[in-house]
Amino acid sequence: MYKKRLFLFSAVFSVFSFGWSPAAAQTNPLAIPPTLEGPTYDLVMRDTSHVFFDGIQTATAGFNGSFLGPTLIWNKGDDIQINVTNNLGEPTTVHWHGAHVSAENDGGPHSVIPDGTTWSPAFEVMNRASTIWYHPHLHMFTNMHVYQGLAGMIIVRDDEEAALDLPREYGVDDFPIVLQDRKFDVDGQLVFQPMGKGLVGDTYVINGTIDPILDAPGQVVRLRIVNGSSGRVYNVGMGDNRAMQQIASDGGLLEAPVALTRIRLSPGERAEVLLDLASDIGDTLRVVNYASELTNGERGGTFAASTPLDGVDSTLFFVGVSDALPGAVTSIPSNLTTITPLLEADAVKTRPMIFNNNELGQPFGINGIAGCLIDGFEYPPYLDMGHNPPFYPALIEGYGFEKAKDELGLDASPFYVPTAAENWTGSSQLACMSSFGFGGTNGHMVISGGLSSDVAAVIPTPAPPPQPELVLLSG
Repeated sequence: MYKKRLFLFSAVFSVFSFGWSPAAAQTNPLAIPPTLEGPTYDLVMRDTSHVFFDGIQTATAGFNGSFLGPTLIWNKGDDIQINVTNNLGEPTTVHWHGAHVSAENDGGPHSVIPDGTTWSPAFEVMNRASTIWYHPHLHMFTNMHVYQGLAGMIIVRDDEEAALDLPREYGVDDFPIVLQDRKFDVDGQLVFQPMGKGLVGDTYVINGTIDPILDAPGQVVRLRIVNGSSGRVYNVGMGDNRAMQQIASDGGLLEAPVALTRIRLSPGERAEVLLDLASDIGDTLRVVNYASELTNGERGGTFAASTPLDGVDSTLFFVGVSDALPGAVTSIPSNLTTITPLLEADAVKTRPMIFNNNELGQPFGINGIAGCLIDGFEYPPYLDMGHNPPFYPALIEGYGFEKAKDELGLDASPFYVPTAAENWTGSSQLACMSSFGFGGTNGHMVISGGLSSDVAAVIPTPAPPPQPELVLLSG
């Protein structure tokens, strides 16, 4: 059913593990994906090819193009429809990563789009102004489909963000930055080496460009950074160690800019930063992945290094600074928004979430099982069906949730939805760092091995029907 379009790597081909790339001195203009604006969006997935190296057509897949998809511009409060056509020759899904949407519009593994068909989710944009992204999410094939080039950025706008004096002219002073890594064989074709903890490549690919340089004006500019890699953690900083001003994270604007020399992003995470380039006109700057500073257990660090990029500080892309533009943003606001925190005291129940795996070689679990045990019931419920590890009904190819419940005899929903505020705390019995995410909440807790978290998540009372809401306090 699934075509092996990518070169599947094995020990036999380890001679190519360090990849193929052009001369290090060569730089290429950073590609800026085009935009699509609504309220109706048309996306077509198809097999294609992309030029990573001069004169070489590399087999890829894309949305409306050869690698990555257009940047979708959403406006909070708008009713939108997205027509997603699958011309890949195999089934897939498309997931709006970070979007506050209902299950039927989410595009998770349960929403399979058969080849040759169109899926048309429609919903109201409920997110605050933020940077989110979209990508396939088919069970067991998410990694492969994204690796081929099927991903794209989403910029959500709202009135609050629009009232701030921030760079927001796309591709002029507001730049999409999708960080990815890939491996290539001697013919310049993608090498797909699936691994249990996510693949790490030996070549940085930024917006589909190798060895890129961004042409930016000498003024305050905005970088919207997405870690679109399947396994690599990035520790992003400037080559001269100057401070970046972070103004937004996964969930949108922070209350005020935060000056940072490093921003660490695990796969799927986003951050928005401002750089003041007014004094750098005529200079070329470097944006660096400071991988030598990553901790044990973070993919791409020094522990269990498997590529020349692991544990080594290396350039992600260059920034060539040109003259400032008319109407340039020249200062950084001191305040951005007001965030009212949820109070732990409002929680009616506290639930410990313990990361563990009871048996060697078994999947990691929460509270002793491969799912999550809540009030004596397992979420999501799973069936053995002769597979090891067992399939979750929510992830069985071709099954929707209700179909799985009816035909497989499930007596409960795969999802737990609280009916009142709850306080969830995390601790880990694992030897590595753990990350606990809440679907649709744009946030997570990070817990070091063997320690209890010092941050709890409060899940508030859901909104009135038809759609309950889960919101993460902090993590």
